[in-house]
Amino acid sequence: MHALEAAHRGGIEVYREPLTQAPVWPACAAEWGRGPGFKHRVADRLETWLDGQSELKETLENLITNLWEQTVISPLVRLVEEGAPEADITASNVIHLPSRRTG
Repeated sequence: MHALEAAHRGGIEVYREPLTQAPVWPACAAEWGRGPGFKHRVADRLETWLDGQSELKETLENLITNLWEQTVISPLVRLVEEGAPEADITASNVIHLPSRRTG
C-alpha cells in the first residue's frame, strides 16, 4: 500500500465512526430536498463539525507522521547507514539564502 493510500484510509478510519454517530450526520441528510444550495449547506455543516474535532485531527496527524517516518524517513536512514557515499558539500553546490531580518 502506498503512503498516500494509507493516509487516505487512515483518515476514513479516524473520522468514519465519530462522524456517522454525530448529530451533524442526520442534519446533513436532512438538507436533501431543501432546494438549491444543498452541497454548500452540507459542506458548511461538515466544516463546522470538523473544526471542533481537534482530537480526531490530532489522531490523524499522528497517523500521517508515523506513515511519513515509516515510508520516507526510515528508508532514507537505512540508506545512509548502509554506507552511502557522503555528499561533497562545497561552495559550488550550496545556495546561500539571504538571512531573514526580524524587526
